[in-house]
Amino acid sequence: MGKKSTDAAAELLLKKITDHLKSHNLHGLRGEVVPTKRKIGGEVVNFIPDLYIPEVEIPVELTVDKDRDDDYLSVGLLPMVVTESRMRFDTVEEYVDSFLDFHEKWKDSRI
Repeated sequence: MGKKSTDAAAELLLKKITDHLKSHNLHGLRGEVVPTKRKIGGEVVNFIPDLYIPEVEIPVELTVDKDRDDDYLSVGLLPMVVTESRMRFDTVEEYVDSFLDFHEKWKDSRI
């Protein structure tokens, strides 16, 4: 029962993010494959983030995983990690706006 409600909460959160991205003329895609430079047993490891914003190349993840985030950074991607512990805003929409602003500065090497 707990897993199902967690999945429903995650789906609602992803829908809120996707709907808000539309106000920025951006898209949130599910099931996109993001290649990394990491290999296991000679095979390249690919990630499928919870959501992917192709226009600005941002993977969106709902869990904290430092190794995964380091792999994203190694291929030049800064992941948006949306978790309760990282939420410093009243709404997820405010968090997304703040992250998009930060990401633009990061991409332009201003940070």
